[in-house]
Amino acid sequence: KGDPMFDLSKFSARLIVKMAGTGAGALAAPPLDLGIAGLGIARRRKLPAMRSFMSFALSSVIGIGALGLAMSPAQAVPTLLVDNGQLLGADNVNVAGNLFDVRFEEGSCIGLFGGCTSSSFSFPTQISASAAAQALLDQVFIDSGSDLFDTVPTATFGCTVGTCQIVIPFALLPGLVDTVTANNNNTIGSDSVSNLRTGRGTNTGSQGSRVYAVFTESDDIPEPSVVAVFGIGLIGIAMARKRRPRT
Repeated sequence: KGDPMFDLSKFSARLIVKMAGTGAGALAAPPLDLGIAGLGIARRRKLPAMRSFMSFALSSVIGIGALGLAMSPAQAVPTLLVDNGQLLGADNVNVAGNLFDVRFEEGSCIGLFGGCTSSSFSFPTQISASAAAQALLDQVFIDSGSDLFDTVPTATFGCTVGTCQIVIPFALLPGLVDTVTANNNNTIGSDSVSNLRTGRGTNTGSQGSRVYAVFTESDDIPEPSVVAVFGIGLIGIAMARKRRPRT
């Protein structure tokens, strides 16, 4: 007859994946298989009940860790903030593996970024600011159902013309601020990222084509990487093979 603890362990590990849906299942299956392999070794070598229980706990940890992958920054889906059909910003935007919340604000660098100080910029280099701009074009300015935030730039707060420039500051110059802009155009395939130098006190509210993007780090906590989850499974197998019952 089968070992009840082993059968319960295997069932629990697989159930964790099924509860997460097919996306998480695809990620979790390999590390879970490693953990279940460790349980098989424990059963065949008739390890004591406590060791079987430890194997059960290990498989559960592996499953939970794999579920975390489905909610990691790489898998997160931004939440668009829309009011009366107007796009105000988004939460959980993935910029180079980190999650940010963003709000579109009219005003000047001085008024929106602590007097326009470099320490108030979320992205201190042109490379990182460009990554943020591209993330907006890829994840936020999209068409979905009746929300046409890609092909209708005027649906974004602060923009009243056919091209909407989302301004992201990254460095200071004498009297100026160096920025990267995410350019959302009303022609499909024409969106782009470019550089713009503007006055520190220049107010976008009077332009109709530009609005600042104010980024803050998301409250979401990054989950373990796939390498770490696989590592747990390998450790489980190693422990099961090493702890042989003495004859």
